[in-house]
Amino acid sequence: MAIITAADLKTHLGKTSTSDDVLLGAMANAAEAAVRKILERVIEPSDITAEFHDGGYESIWLKNYPVNSLSKLELDGDDWLPDVTYVPETGEIFLTDGGKFPPGRRIIEADYNAGWQAVPADIKQAAVITAAAWYNRRGSEGKATVLMSDGTAQNISDEIPKETIQLLRPYRKATLR
Repeated sequence: MAIITAADLKTHLGKTSTSDDVLLGAMANAAEAAVRKILERVIEPSDITAEFHDGGYESIWLKNYPVNSLSKLELDGDDWLPDVTYVPETGEIFLTDGGKFPPGRRIIEADYNAGWQAVPADIKQAAVITAAAWYNRRGSEGKATVLMSDGTAQNISDEIPKETIQLLRPYRKATLR
């Protein structure tokens, strides 16, 4: 599922001419790739296998959310069917009885489906803002190149607008590094 299309970008820019359609399509695709990279997770519903090392914690956190379903848990390669609850909006899985996941150097594997049925409006808006900014700044410093469908290259400014980052912030998980 595309986050935005050239038509979305055209509408945002108030363009009716078809003269820049190829460029707008390429910029929409590039902006979508940038948004996906910033979010570091799936957007559309996808089947995912995640592996966690070491147990002993009260909960584990799935990287991709919202979680639509949790189909399987394995502990050290064996099917494991504890009574678990997951929070769709955050991707947190915890044991329903309030206990901890088994301690020690363990491998816990989760098979699940995550992603939105429809792209949230602010994620879509972030991609539109990015593509529109690149379109309006084409030819400026700090350039990136987009390969057009006709084989030619088009330079665009590769800076991500601060509005894009602000719109995407609620969808990024805070991590310690």
